[in-house]
Amino acid sequence: MTIYALRAITTVLAFLYTLVVLGTCTAQTPTQTGIVADAVQEEIPLGLSAPVSVNILNPRGDISLALQEAADIFLAGRPGAQIRIQTVESPSEYRAVLRAKLSAGEQVDLFHIFGCSDLLDLREHVRDLSGLDWVGTALPEALEAVRVEGAVWGVPYCVEGIGLIANRRVLEAAGIAPGGLLTYSDISEAFAELRSQIDSGELAEEFPELAYVTEYPALDNRFLGEQLAAVALTGAFDTPRQAAEASLVGFVHGDMLEAYVQLMGRYSSSRRDWSGLSAVAENQQVENGLAAGRIAVIQQSTSIWKRVAQIDQALADQLVLLPISLKEDGEGAVYTTVPSYWAVNKNASDASAQLAEAFLTWLYQSDGGGAFLAERFGVLSPYRESAGDTGAALHKQLLSYIAYGGTLPALGTEAPGDWGTDVFAPNLRAYLADELTWAEMLETDMLEWKRRRE
Repeated sequence: MTIYALRAITTVLAFLYTLVVLGTCTAQTPTQTGIVADAVQEEIPLGLSAPVSVNILNPRGDISLALQEAADIFLAGRPGAQIRIQTVESPSEYRAVLRAKLSAGEQVDLFHIFGCSDLLDLREHVRDLSGLDWVGTALPEALEAVRVEGAVWGVPYCVEGIGLIANRRVLEAAGIAPGGLLTYSDISEAFAELRSQIDSGELAEEFPELAYVTEYPALDNRFLGEQLAAVALTGAFDTPRQAAEASLVGFVHGDMLEAYVQLMGRYSSSRRDWSGLSAVAENQQVENGLAAGRIAVIQQSTSIWKRVAQIDQALADQLVLLPISLKEDGEGAVYTTVPSYWAVNKNASDASAQLAEAFLTWLYQSDGGGAFLAERFGVLSPYRESAGDTGAALHKQLLSYIAYGGTLPALGTEAPGDWGTDVFAPNLRAYLADELTWAEMLETDMLEWKRRRE
């Protein structure tokens, strides 16, 4: 326990720093009743003649209703203008549908791309948005993937962070200071202490449902292929474009990556047989794990706060975001990621393109749009000057990590094709089932990356 007492000072200093940072970079929480009023009053000149329409291809089922609401509010007072929305939820299916529509010349005026790799692949269909003076003012971390050759080609949907997300109350009840969990060794020692107290029943009275330190949803291809892949690619590339164009990949921290995977396995529900992790779905980790009070710490994206809040708002309010470290005694980082970018079709009519750009301008630059993003979409806008406050503790902490440089880019989506979900994920499951050695897994991953880039 000595290590945690020694780091208590670190916790206090980190907390004070966070308060200072957040005081300068977060907005006041908007009121729900102000959304429609603000939106309707904030007319953005269009210079368009009716009728004009925008077709949106949306990849996010979780916001399909809210997106339609936003479109309806934006269109108030604009007779003859239309925004039609089609939602395709599966990422791989979305990519296929989008490419088919673009190739056939169908009207898709506003769509999503998933990073620099997607941008380079669809460049002939993507409009340069640099003419909108606000587009380049987002957090730099959010624009790296779409700032190519001096131009900005997409609007980041939101910014998220991937790290270890912990139940602060559990850590503190176990005598563990969250601010002192900076290195791999810190996390390893904390996990050992947590399991000791869970197994001995020391935490049972206060946390009767708490059963395991962590959980790892290895059944979920997207979790492994994007989140764990982002961790695996640490240090391999300097920029998203470099990753998007690289013909070869190496695992700079391969040994420590294995140690990290083993750590998560040892302290999970499948600690005696890691192959059992391959049957764990993401909802078992989030809703039935962390949110239900059964799990203390998970690797996840800050976007899960909404899912936790639907089950236990009080728990969601006290979640703490911790860095992931692949260094024995070196500080880790939170991985910043943009799940997708809005792109305007280069081949859209001038009228439709202008309407699409005006909609994005309202959504990301007006008070009404900023409030809508925060309250109805529940996402952290990368445009801080015009952003509403989601009220999520995890979002506030992510902004603090960004402010003091404690982040790394998540590059899992820049892998060739579906390398993450079709290669890295199943190979990791084969390793957990003892069907591949770690060296064999990494070799196969590297060879398949090369093959898919040839």
